[in-house]
Amino acid sequence: MIYRYFGGKEELYLTALADTYAGIRVLERQLDLGALPPADGMRRLVEFTFDYLRDNPQFVAMIRNENMAHGRFVRNLPAVSDSALPLVETIEDLLRRGRASGDFRIEIDPPQLYVTIRSLCIIHLAQRDTLSVMFKRDLGAPDWLAARRVHVVDVVLTFLMADRTR
Repeated sequence: MIYRYFGGKEELYLTALADTYAGIRVLERQLDLGALPPADGMRRLVEFTFDYLRDNPQFVAMIRNENMAHGRFVRNLPAVSDSALPLVETIEDLLRRGRASGDFRIEIDPPQLYVTIRSLCIIHLAQRDTLSVMFKRDLGAPDWLAARRVHVVDVVLTFLMADRTR
């Protein structure tokens, strides 16, 4: 069946990988962050990213596997980088409006910020087992995840609101 519909295992994997990225991008666009005040929009983006990664372990696994393959297959999917452009533009808009309103005080590259957000939202998932042992607590427990979500939002917003002179 695979060969009939996809031509082979690699084509099936590429289709699944493309669908994996497309799924999160569609939902990000539906957030309509441009309609929100900058701090609220950024909060919503961070909350969405946290929730999506928490609730979609198959996404996390697929991305982890692709990274273990050094991005070998994703390089063959120009739609992946193309689909990230609206996200970058949305973050750029939130940052620009936030600086204009005085809500945000720093200049930051939108992809840098998104990598920071993703990192904060995924590390406890990617390293749950070892960190749970290290800290003698279940990093997958609902109360821990709820506290982590609040913490991640606070870290990002506090960073953006910081008065930094360097």
